[in-house]
Amino acid sequence: MAYRALDRLLDTTPPLLKGRRPFWRPNPAPVHKDVREPMWNWSLPLVETEPVIADGTQVQCWSPAPPGNACLFSTDTVMTLDCNAAFLAAASTVEVAHGKLDRTKSIAFDPRRPGYWDIEIFPWQVPSIWSPLGTAQAPKRAWLTTPTVALLAQLVDAGYWPEIHVYDSWTASTKCRLRAWTDLLSGHRREAIISGDTERYEEIKLGYSQAVTTMGLDRKSLCYRPDWSQHIRAQHAANMWRKAWKAASYGCPVLASGTVDEVAVTLQGLQIMEEERLKGHRTPIRLDQSGQSLGSFKVKDTSRAWEWVHRSGH
Repeated sequence: MAYRALDRLLDTTPPLLKGRRPFWRPNPAPVHKDVREPMWNWSLPLVETEPVIADGTQVQCWSPAPPGNACLFSTDTVMTLDCNAAFLAAASTVEVAHGKLDRTKSIAFDPRRPGYWDIEIFPWQVPSIWSPLGTAQAPKRAWLTTPTVALLAQLVDAGYWPEIHVYDSWTASTKCRLRAWTDLLSGHRREAIISGDTERYEEIKLGYSQAVTTMGLDRKSLCYRPDWSQHIRAQHAANMWRKAWKAASYGCPVLASGTVDEVAVTLQGLQIMEEERLKGHRTPIRLDQSGQSLGSFKVKDTSRAWEWVHRSGH
């Protein structure tokens, strides 16, 4: 039986604001088809270096290009991780417009206003991680959603992005969260995992994926909100980027990331994350092989570094 996640949003858990339901089918902002959504298929460029002696054995290693302090030894273990319910996790935290989007022209960027922002784009200057805008060639100006620009604004404060210059905007003054809806879906998903009902689990997974797609594309849908769909996907992209950025600051650099919700790290890096977690820190990469915890990771593949490098072409 199909899991109709969008029906549950409409009928059971509509996002209310002062007791009012949202606009389910406002006229979309005319720029919504021009919005750039971050997508990536990225790996840290590695170059083969001279063999080294470790524990009396000669081993091969790879260093980032240009060479850095870190080195990936052929004996290291590389873990490919998959993010659990990544889009559901994003939908649970993103803020979306409760009403329609209005043209607000060149106002200063405000992360509290859901919507679209036409901003100047600068080259990304940190080769150890993919651009927050994805790996596709970026234009000099682009329409971006609030979750994406909010990430860039944080990077301005940290000194990694020059500025946020807004040329035009379509935004909303009222906002809401989809938390009641995602809590309901998460509960059903958890029940399916605990009971071992894989068929039900796959139905739920497909159901909320179709809901996000339908609200963004189907003009005949009872909920036609392209801005909601784009904000959920952009929130996911920002979430994944922040996890990778913070993991590197803890000493666990991401070696590769792709297919939307996968990352590759070393076993040593994961052990550093676990040590930090045991110290009481909120680490960006948390393992939950059961898959119950939204936004955590499960191990998808394990290999030696030399196997991973040669198999993936990194």
